Amino acid sequence: MGYNAKKDLYELVDRVRRNAGISIGTPIRVLSLCQTLRDVSVVFHEFDTQGFCGAAFAGPKENTIVLNNTRSRIEQNFDCGHELIHLLKHRGLNGGIFQCFSTQNSFLEWEANEGSAQLIVPYQDFIPRFVSCLQSNYPVWGIQEELAEFYGVSSQVIRIRLNSLSYEIDQYRRGVPLEGLELLSRSKQQKRGIHPTCYDALLDFPLDWCSTIG
Repeated sequence: MGYNAKKDLYELVDRVRRNAGISIGTPIRVLSLCQTLRDVSVVFHEFDTQGFCGAAFAGPKENTIVLNNTRSRIEQNFDCGHELIHLLKHRGLNGGIFQCFSTQNSFLEWEANEGSAQLIVPYQDFIPRFVSCLQSNYPVWGIQEELAEFYGVSSQVIRIRLNSLSYEIDQYRRGVPLEGLELLSRSKQQKRGIHPTCYDALLDFPLDWCSTIG
């Protein structure tokens, strides 16, 4: 089957949750988590540079996460998760220094973003919760806001999560149990000719969800 970057990343993130004693069904505040870690120091500073989210510096004894104080608390929480993934998974790269902007696009940045999303919005809780909303009488237009409030993230993060997990959501809706889901990145899906339902786009339209599976 070869290396599965998404599965490997999610397993790392899930270990972080388990080690912290935080269950999958409990919304996590990464800022609070990092402040309990002995080897991680979180620093806030106001940056004027547009699009600058934060930075991570891996040290031999103490690691430092710098967050942009001009961003909202919700954004800082996700940014903190992003930088934490850099420290956990990439500390041996880039000299252990990572400066992160909203416009960056690389494999390391994908891992940091995807890892932060799994840490804060774990698929094991998110997929059943999302599908339950679809099967209920909950208004479609309110699902995104409901989930964003529950997990403490922006609506955009929910949309990105739906896009990232669309293949896994399709599997779950077909009856595959959570522990049996095949986790695949978008690039792997494209190579295999898989075209999942575009859930983030469908949120904008009043469709019959129960019969829509792509």
